[in-house]
Formats: sequence, structure tokens, C-alpha cells
Amino acid sequence: MIVRLCKCRMLKSFAKFLLLLSICLYVTIRIGRNKCETSTSKLRQTEKPENFISTRKTTSEMHQYLKETVSLDLLPITNTLQRTETYSTADVSLPTTETAASKEEWLSCSDLNDILTRQEDKTIFRNENSEGNRAIYFVTVYTAEQKRIRAVIKVANLQDPNPSSGMYRYRTALKEVNNLRRLRGLNWSGIPLLLGVCATNTSLTYAVTRVMNARAICPGRGLNVSCFFGEPFRNVLQNKPDPALAALTWVTKVTCFFAQFEKDRVFLEDFSGSNLYFDYDTLDIYLVDADSLIFYGDSRLYSRTLCRSDNDCLGPRGNLWGPNSLNQKVYSACLELSGYCVNNTCRGIDASLHTCGVGKWLIANVRNLIPAQQYNSYRELMHCMMETYPDKRCSMTSQCKRSKTILTSYSES
Repeated sequence: MIVRLCKCRMLKSFAKFLLLLSICLYVTIRIGRNKCETSTSKLRQTEKPENFISTRKTTSEMHQYLKETVSLDLLPITNTLQRTETYSTADVSLPTTETAASKEEWLSCSDLNDILTRQEDKTIFRNENSEGNRAIYFVTVYTAEQKRIRAVIKVANLQDPNPSSGMYRYRTALKEVNNLRRLRGLNWSGIPLLLGVCATNTSLTYAVTRVMNARAICPGRGLNVSCFFGEPFRNVLQNKPDPALAALTWVTKVTCFFAQFEKDRVFLEDFSGSNLYFDYDTLDIYLVDADSLIFYGDSRLYSRTLCRSDNDCLGPRGNLWGPNSLNQKVYSACLELSGYCVNNTCRGIDASLHTCGVGKWLIANVRNLIPAQQYNSYRELMHCMMETYPDKRCSMTSQCKRSKTILTSYSES
């Protein structure tokens, strides 16, 4: 009996011990969990966004960012041709009041508005359209000395049912204004002179000199077969009193005009018959629109890309370079048009491409008018310009000098 009582007491003591042990373990686990939660809470507090430099913009900052992004007076004009990262070009900005007040640009905003308001003083050549074309008016203006000047007023409004057309129209106008100012500093011949600019954030109106007593080298865009074979300008030369002299003069005028592009490293993308005019009498060459000019500087277009073969190099793209475009027709035999890899580097394109195309189009198509005595010299000039490989091709500057020599030899014979 005594033994049983002792065993019962021992079991009760052991049960109490287990109960106390369980309670201690429970309390320990709870305390440990609270510490962990406290540590995690502190860690989360240190990771709050305000303790970091956030790259996300607030709503107001985003609105300001978008406003600055679409501000056209800050945006550079993007060209159809792509460039390498080493290529740089001047930003296209809104004309300033100081520039508009310069001696060269003497027509003010009020002058331009008055001219456009007087219906009898203008002829509408083209209205703005959904394709992004600017409105063009032929007008007559007078200087302070009452000197009459034939001019063209171009109007580009940003507002358009098609936003992309309005944007294209406005930025194209901005680009032409800035290009004409750059060319004025280079003293080029055969380019329009800027007479006045009126610019706002939504519209741009400007006046340039108009080419008179001249005709387009080819009507329209020059996409027909007769244009490619030079019939429009060759017919004019044939009807001259001395067709041989006219043809040699034509060769000189053409080569010396395009030598300017080579000298100042400028590329003309819109190489079409309607963008180039020539004077009936003097045969001087004129550029009508300057919006497609690209000042490529020290880096050719599409250049400095590593390559293993010509297929790795890109050529120009865009609406001016389609399969049926005049560019494709006159430049088809020029190797760099489709890509030219030299020493594992893409050469790219520059004004030398003009030399190849001009030789094939404007020079070769007058060969039947060249006199026999000068024909061999002319043929050498022509073939050197048309050379397929650009590194073997003659420069336009050298051909300008050469054509003058050929012309002089005929005049003295």
C-alpha cells in the first residue's frame, strides 16, 4: 500500500514537471517569434521608398516631361537616313527675333501676313494637305528701295486632323529654314535666299526667293522613263544655237554645282527632277527645296559599323528610296547604295554618291551633243564619275575643274 502511494506521488510530480516544461517552451517560442517580427518590421521600415532615390516621376513631373518632349523648338529634326552614334547635326530650333531682324531676313511677321491677306498679290501653287505638304504661294515683294523680288511663301501649320501629318509638315519647315541659314553662311550658289520668317509653336511662315526663267530638270517627281534618259533637259540643249557649246556648258554647270555638296560635306536626299531647276539661258542649276539636306560632317551616313561583307552594311531607306524612285534608278550602279564593306568597316554614303548618280543621269545623257574634238576628254570625265567603287571614283571638285578645261578648249577652237 505504501509503495503504491509513493508511485502515485512520483507520477503526479512528473506530470507537473512536464506541464511546467511545456509552459516554458511555449513562452520561449512566443518571445522568439515576437523578436523576429520586431526585426522584420524594422527592416521593412528601412526599405520604405522615401529612403531610396526613386526614378519614377510624379504626375506633375511627368506632365512637364511630356510637355518638354513635344516642344518642337527643342527637338532636333530626325532624318530619313540613319546615322552612327558619332554623327552629329545641329538642332532645329525656332527662329529667334534677333535672326529675323537681320539684314538678310527683312520681311517681318506683319509683312508676311499682309502679303497673304491681299489675295490679288499671290498665286496659290498648293494648299496644305493630309500628306504633310506645306502650302505654297507665289508672290511679289518690294524692298525699301522699291526693288521687285519674285518670292515663294511657304506656310506650315502644326494643327491637322492627322497629327503625324501636321508634325511632319511643321518640322520639315523648321528644318528647311535652318538649312537655308547654314547654307547662307557657306555662300553657296543656286540656293533660295531666306527673306523672312514668322514662327510660333504652332505655325511657321517663311519667304524665299523664287527661281525665275527656269524649269524643272524633270516634271513631277521624275519617275517616268523620259526623265531618267534626260529627254527634258537634252531637248532644251538641242534647241540652242550651238548645241555642242550648250552641252559642254551644261556639264560644267552641273559638276560645279554639286561640287559644293562635296566640299561642305552635305548630302541631298531628295534627288528628284522637280527639286532641281535650270535656267533657260545660263543653264545655271538651282535647288528648290532645302529640307532634305543632311550635313553629315566627319561621319558618313551609315558608316563605321563593323562588317564581314557588303551584306552586313545598310543602305538608305524611306519614301525617297523606293524601288521605282529616281534615286534607285540613277544610283543603281553605285556600290555604296546597297552597302560597301571596307576593311571590316561599312564605308557608308556621302556626297560621292551624287558624283556617281549625276554622271549616269545628267552627264551621260548629253553625250550625243558633245563635239568630236572634246569627246575623249568628256568620256574620261563621265566614266570616272560613274565608277562603281567609291574609292576609285573621281571627286566632283576635280571634275568641275576638268569640265572647265574641256569647255575652254572648245571655246578656243
